[in-house]
Amino acid sequence: MPIQVTCPSCQTTLKTADSSAGKRAKCPKCDGVLDIPFPVAEIVEDDEYELEVVAPAASNELGDAEPASEADRRPCPACGEMIARKAIKCRFCNEIFDRSLRGIASGPADIHDPDWLKVRSGVAAIYYSYISIVVAIVLGLVIGGVVTAVAGRDGDAANIAGGIGGLLFVLVFVGAAIGIIVGQVRCTNAPQDSGARGLANGAAICMVLNIVLSMAGRGAQLPALNLLGSLLSAVGWILFILFIRQSASYLGNDDLARSAVRFLIFGVVCFFSAIGAVAVVVAQIEILSIVLGVTLLVMAIMAFIWLLRLLKGLMTTIDQCMSGY
Repeated sequence: MPIQVTCPSCQTTLKTADSSAGKRAKCPKCDGVLDIPFPVAEIVEDDEYELEVVAPAASNELGDAEPASEADRRPCPACGEMIARKAIKCRFCNEIFDRSLRGIASGPADIHDPDWLKVRSGVAAIYYSYISIVVAIVLGLVIGGVVTAVAGRDGDAANIAGGIGGLLFVLVFVGAAIGIIVGQVRCTNAPQDSGARGLANGAAICMVLNIVLSMAGRGAQLPALNLLGSLLSAVGWILFILFIRQSASYLGNDDLARSAVRFLIFGVVCFFSAIGAVAVVVAQIEILSIVLGVTLLVMAIMAFIWLLRLLKGLMTTIDQCMSGY
């Protein structure tokens, strides 16, 4: 599609090919120098121009820009034609060299890629794993209260009921942990052009390293390994939230993408609040410790609900894209 540009000196409207973006040329009417803008992204395709006047008169011919020297040119690695050294797209074969811009330069995003269904299943696995943990905790508290009330002073019955409840919770927790692991691995199937696959890969790698280091730390009784695993886990979750943001942005849900960014900011606030709470506990300020403890609990609940909404939002976005809405 031709690029339209207006001469800043005489206000003549001109048009040129996409390959002229980012260069300078002379106005055929006033000989003024004008910059050719980029239509979508900063893609340098070549340095040759064929500009024609749209208005006022067709007899005005726009002079060509000065050609680049041979040192500023290089052969296209795909077709061998000579192109600008800084070009990220060949004007002869349309090969795009910068992988991060392929989704932009090649046109509208392919939001109907079937790989998004794999991502959707992974996000769903994570979402329902967290839901199952919440349900297990609530049911455990309810059942525990009922059993305690029925058993009365029968300590043996209460202990047996507590043991069964604890076993069920462990089974649910282990199943949920497996679901989260499988879900994050499934998210690595995000299309390459979306820019989200690398973030999903990083999140999955950090998760696996956290598990390995935590097990090694407990086995070797080295707290440093456990600490390193925890740090990697935090990095992994940051990458996963960025994965949600990038996926939502690629699929056109800007509201969800902005919500993911706000969630990260909220997480940073929670982190520093937790550090402050630890300092208060160490200082043995009882009243302030209680206030900060309640505040952190509320913030943790808010963060958990927010995370569930992000996961559900990405699932809904993928469903809408794949159904053609």
